[in-house]
Amino acid sequence: MKNPLRVFEKNINKLCNDDFETIKTIFFYDIFDIFVNRYKWNNLPEEILPMYIEQTLFWRGLGVFIKDDIAGYAFMNVSLSGLPDIYNIPEDRIAYTANGYIEEYGKENSDVIILLHGGGLSWWNYKEVAERLQTDYHVVLPILDGHAGCDKQFTTIENNALDIIEFVNSKLGGSVLMMGGLSLGGQILLEILSQRKDICKYAIVESVLVIPSKFTYSMIKPAFGSCYGLIKYKWFSKLQFKSLRIKSNLFDEYYKDTCAIRKSDMIAFLQENSVYSLKDGIGECEATVQIYVGEKEKQSMKKSAKIIHEKLQDSFIQVLPNMYHGEFSINHADDYVRKLLEIVKRR
Repeated sequence: MKNPLRVFEKNINKLCNDDFETIKTIFFYDIFDIFVNRYKWNNLPEEILPMYIEQTLFWRGLGVFIKDDIAGYAFMNVSLSGLPDIYNIPEDRIAYTANGYIEEYGKENSDVIILLHGGGLSWWNYKEVAERLQTDYHVVLPILDGHAGCDKQFTTIENNALDIIEFVNSKLGGSVLMMGGLSLGGQILLEILSQRKDICKYAIVESVLVIPSKFTYSMIKPAFGSCYGLIKYKWFSKLQFKSLRIKSNLFDEYYKDTCAIRKSDMIAFLQENSVYSLKDGIGECEATVQIYVGEKEKQSMKKSAKIIHEKLQDSFIQVLPNMYHGEFSINHADDYVRKLLEIVKRR
């Protein structure tokens, strides 16, 4: 009988390097999911998530528990510093957290709204929305991992979600009034809601894909491997920008930030976006969720909106007439804010 491992190895060797890298990535994340969900943690403080501990140890190999007088208990990244001991290990430990760069409006207000931009965009995705809300609300616009302005590499949607949960726990008292997200930002939002059912009272999910496509995943790396270098040419960026149907006055921001995204990060978040699916915990979400999808979006987006609606106990779905992917929050800030306020003022 043939050794199946040898047969597998022989078949793998026939593949080109890019295909082999794709297969390695898929197996890597399968192993990752097994390891970060392997152990049960007992007697942890309520504000510390077991998955965050395991993911920190998996990626960085080291972490530290601390207790802060304001934020309470936390588990944080740690770096070694100071003079070495007899084992040549530095004696000092420096705890730190890295949640990326955050743009804020209306900091003097108590009710907090967090909005998570789409993949390949940045905080300016919600700039006009934030400007209209800042009189009455504290609007927080994080820059997602792997994007211009954030020094963290993009790893997974789950990791980015845990970073934002940590930020809410440590800086915003553990919960906020509302959270919103577009496309990749919406996937991260859904992941947050599945991990922390009570993190916000209201949520807006816009143009979010939850139907995985292994074919799309496999095509991303070779496609961007061949065209990534063209991004720095304005004529090419203008073609991309036009295809996204974003209002013209945002091109300079788009071009500047797109050029600053590392190739590895762009491939990573596009691949993650293509294979994300809802977690079981989403069914326990306590927030009232409004789901929006454009009438002219792909069928997979419309089907995803229905799936999200079916999984969430307290949700509403609306198909936006004559709109394409992501147009609502970027191009129609007044309408977006109007819908947002309608949701909030129901309380």
